[in-house]
Amino acid sequence: MLKRILAVVLCAVSLCFAGCKKKSDSSAETPVENGQNAINYENEIGQLCSDGTAGYDIVIPAAAGAAVVNAAEEIVEYVQQSAGVELEIRTDADGKGARAYLSLGKTTFLDEENFEIAYSELGNDGFVMKSSGENVYVTGNTDRAVLYGAYDFLERFVGVRWFAHDCTYVPETKTVPLYEMDLTEIPAFPNRVYLSNPLMNNPHFAAHMRMNDEYLTMPEKYGGAIDLGVQEDAVHNTLYYAFGYQRDKTLAIDPYMSEDIYKEHPEWFFVKNNKIYDLCYSKVGLTEDGEIDQTLENSIVKIATERMKSFILRDSNKIYFMIGQEDYIETCNCSTCMEQEEKYKRSGMLVRFVNAIAREIEAWAEAEELNREIKICTFAYYYSQPAPLNKAKEPLDKTVIPEDNVYVRLAPITADNYYGMSDPNQADDVRTMFADWSKITDRFLVWSYHTAYGGYYVYYPTMHHWQEDLQMYASMDTAYVLMQSAYQENEVWTNHMETYVASKMLWNPNLDAETLKQEFMAYYYKGFSEYIDEFIDNMDVRYALNMAGVGIPESMRPSSKIGSMSALLEPQLYSVEFWERQFELLELADKRIDELDISEEEKKTYHVRVAMIRLTPQYMVAVRYDYYYPDDVFGKNKFLGEFFDNCKAIGANYWKESGQLNALKAQLGYTG
Repeated sequence: MLKRILAVVLCAVSLCFAGCKKKSDSSAETPVENGQNAINYENEIGQLCSDGTAGYDIVIPAAAGAAVVNAAEEIVEYVQQSAGVELEIRTDADGKGARAYLSLGKTTFLDEENFEIAYSELGNDGFVMKSSGENVYVTGNTDRAVLYGAYDFLERFVGVRWFAHDCTYVPETKTVPLYEMDLTEIPAFPNRVYLSNPLMNNPHFAAHMRMNDEYLTMPEKYGGAIDLGVQEDAVHNTLYYAFGYQRDKTLAIDPYMSEDIYKEHPEWFFVKNNKIYDLCYSKVGLTEDGEIDQTLENSIVKIATERMKSFILRDSNKIYFMIGQEDYIETCNCSTCMEQEEKYKRSGMLVRFVNAIAREIEAWAEAEELNREIKICTFAYYYSQPAPLNKAKEPLDKTVIPEDNVYVRLAPITADNYYGMSDPNQADDVRTMFADWSKITDRFLVWSYHTAYGGYYVYYPTMHHWQEDLQMYASMDTAYVLMQSAYQENEVWTNHMETYVASKMLWNPNLDAETLKQEFMAYYYKGFSEYIDEFIDNMDVRYALNMAGVGIPESMRPSSKIGSMSALLEPQLYSVEFWERQFELLELADKRIDELDISEEEKKTYHVRVAMIRLTPQYMVAVRYDYYYPDDVFGKNKFLGEFFDNCKAIGANYWKESGQLNALKAQLGYTG
């Protein structure tokens, strides 16, 4: 018995280190740069500005795009803020001038240097920063890459840091020295985003974070949108392909059914309780060998293919086009679907459908001489998550192997998100899905999950395994990583910290998450971060012990799966004393803020940031108040009132995915 108890405790300690580590041991062994980078700090080539005087001009092409112009203007703005010097912007048509220059984009001055730049390796967002004599050149394949290079320049040499949409650090300085440099920065993932509310609603901030996705509207001055086409529903859209518009899937009230597509062919759809859930993938119109059945006058695969063509023609600057299953666990259980599931698995049925469309699109694009890259994407999600392999890890059929122009979007929705995707504690179906899909394709997108969707204010740590996961995705040459967070609510405090950390690690997975987190905290909670640090450490340690089952019945051992919200809120996982200490730490933070030698406006901002954190213990106690304080009948409504007043004061609207606070008031019985 003693050995068993000791083993459990050791396991818990191990988990604590995994969840609360201060610095990754591996970080010292892996380089933190992504490209072949060098700054020779022994050789100063000039001073961007010094003692109120500009030492450099900024030069852009005469026909510079909006993003390059913006890059130049942002450098001017932040140098002005930092050193009080306004740099001059001119074009290469004006000649070289008397001062040294910082060249942005493909200027004629850059052409004269004859640098050997491997543009083919840079992709859309990678950039080069080189010096020649006293002059500096920043360039890339796209205007967006030049903008990102300008931001990198400001970070490296001026010291600017964009921590959050409401927190930018600009150091005060008199001199900005420049050094001999030869840098190549290439992001690990061509497309990347941490899908949080602060990012989604602020394209300027998203550009500073060097993130972009299909849900963001990015003007050209911020680099424009990524090359993934968006239909009415960006991802769960098979019914959109069938009907051609956003649909109300309740048949009894659906006005779009007048097209008679369902009335004529009800067998094409999976219907349950008078509601269309998805397609019936065994009746989409394919032959046994996976080709489009041309003996049928019409079919879902033919309709979807024509819709896809229209999207491709409409979005002429896009490369990736998504056709993804609807957002349901249920699948059609008609006899032919059950037969095909046995033969191909559900994932194979979906791949066969998408493959047929992809082949038709490729042939059509060639015949129409479109001369553009077109890639078709689909999900591995819920029922399509397991790769279509047999027990020997071989393809079930040649038709289930994704075509060369098909990308699989791996979305481990069933994962226990406390653990890394390859962690031995991870669910087997998740831990094997990445390796299994790699056996039949090498073209991937990834969609991962990083918030408690059933309660945005529940503490839900995942950052401790980001490095491991992102390095694995990078080793798979993943084209796009989307990390989904609390995208509907801005006032989730972890959103802000994690957006910053993710912005750095999606560019370079060799960076250490804990180091980046500490950097964020030092500025975002400046002057009182010690209390926030202890608050987070307490949450991390308690969470790790709970996940290890230490000090709780085995039946109470929680899971961090998306659908396991009630388990995370079990009151036996946290003591009253634990929560009282957490509240005390936040009160101490507020007191420290009042003592800081800063303006009243700054104090107000900091108090709001503490109030955002307070939503976590307030919510987690509120939903189990009767357990924590069984004899405090009259205190409950007061406590709930303080929670909802806090929500109102800081502008919180959603407490869970698509769940507004009024619904929570009713659920908790708040009468205020």
